[in-house]
Amino acid sequence: MGRVPTLPSVGKLQVVEDPDNERKITVSGYLMHAIFEPKSFFPTPKGGLWHRTIKLKYWTDKSKTEQETELTTDANGFFGVEIEFAEVPEWYSILVQYEGETIVPQSPKAPVEIYFPCQAIYTTRPAEEIEGKPRSLWWVWLTLGLGVAVGGFFLYWYLKRRRKKPTIKIAEGKETPAPLEETKTPKEPEKDNVGGDLLRIEIHFPQIKDPLPAVWGEGEPITVLIWLKDRNGDVLSSQPGEVSWGDGETIQAVSDKEGWFRLEHAFYIKGEYIISVTYTDGSTGKEVSSWRKIRIVDYREEMVRLFNEMVSTLNIKDIHIDRKMTAREIEKLLAQRLGGVPGRTIRKIVAGFEEANYSLHPVAGKSYQAMYLAISEVLRNAG
Repeated sequence: MGRVPTLPSVGKLQVVEDPDNERKITVSGYLMHAIFEPKSFFPTPKGGLWHRTIKLKYWTDKSKTEQETELTTDANGFFGVEIEFAEVPEWYSILVQYEGETIVPQSPKAPVEIYFPCQAIYTTRPAEEIEGKPRSLWWVWLTLGLGVAVGGFFLYWYLKRRRKKPTIKIAEGKETPAPLEETKTPKEPEKDNVGGDLLRIEIHFPQIKDPLPAVWGEGEPITVLIWLKDRNGDVLSSQPGEVSWGDGETIQAVSDKEGWFRLEHAFYIKGEYIISVTYTDGSTGKEVSSWRKIRIVDYREEMVRLFNEMVSTLNIKDIHIDRKMTAREIEKLLAQRLGGVPGRTIRKIVAGFEEANYSLHPVAGKSYQAMYLAISEVLRNAG
């Protein structure tokens, strides 16, 4: 298997033939990008392009009709798909295309990132049957040059526009500047995700049931219940307080007759946020405060991360999983090694990974929660 030079081609594809089925192959690869560093003529390789749509086309000697499908890269820029031909082919060809885009940096000192249209093709077709002559990649460098010029223009437009802060709506009907910078992913365990005077201020996420961690989807409104009490443990009704969401927005609220704030908020950027609540004790004049962390994620990325983390953990526990194994092969292995785990639990993990890694539709929170609980059960039984 080799790259065909008769078409402009960038990058490589991994093609694996199924030893048990001559009609089936697995195609995978990474969608990467490069940047132009200051004072550098050649681009520097960077990371993968996540959640990008690419087109995959294939044809065989048996069927001259070109088949086409769309794939979405994961959080690392990886894509993969199984193809099963109608008949056993003598040769087949696979073409993967990405249309490209230009990303404008967030500061004048940052390097301009250029993504250009590219494609890679692999074939088992004999070379003597391929028509045409190899073409050079001069068009790539021309595209890059034009991209730098266009990127400079959009950089100016972007910085000029950024002076105007966008706004988002909140439950109380107010408007507040939208967060512009992504916060860091937390590393602390769940027990360190709350703090302050927990006896007088309690913060709850009723939509997140135990034993699920405080994780929620980006852009999805979450209900937050806050319970206020005095130093004697009695509820504080009609108590004014302040809630800071950790994304630059702070609101004022008044507790109901049972001492509750019932609020709703949406976080639009992935990362960790600290929700803090304060009120002033009427008898002492002192400020009482409490806080709780919540992590906002893209469910698709989080499910792939959970799966990979499970594989690493099981390897440590002597349930060795080869990185080259498919999700279905891992399912069979776990079913053999973990007799105390129902097959439907393992199936939920594999189905969740396949949905997150290969599907094109939005991944819902219930899929993430089902996969999280299933992985927790597997790891408990693994010892």
